[in-house]
Amino acid sequence: MRGFIETVLLDLLIGVSTPAIECSKDMYEVKTMTGIPVSSEVLGAMITPAVLISASGVLVLSTSNRVGRTVDRVRALAAEVHRLQISAENASPSEAKCKFIGDQLSQLSERAVLLRSAMTALYSAVERL
Repeated sequence: MRGFIETVLLDLLIGVSTPAIECSKDMYEVKTMTGIPVSSEVLGAMITPAVLISASGVLVLSTSNRVGRTVDRVRALAAEVHRLQISAENASPSEAKCKFIGDQLSQLSERAVLLRSAMTALYSAVERL
């Protein structure tokens, strides 16, 4: 366990507020003016950025997975359109099917734009951490 002088010097180096001494049972514990032990403040200052960066990474990863699913769906619809064009030579494709695919492609285009904006915002947030 660190001594009182070592703790005060460490606090001065890292810029923690002036410590006060409180007697607890058989040992003295160094606390800041807010009443929180110095070691808790140091641990909190060390852990908080790691938690924030990790959480931001999870958000970026999940958004990236959504982009991947959107791209996969667009490719599947493109394959369906290609199949319909080939079969159109033999028989005409239904208008409802073509309209349905067109509507889905329009929605997927809007989704891709929103996801791109979300990815930009998330990467900017991570960069500022």
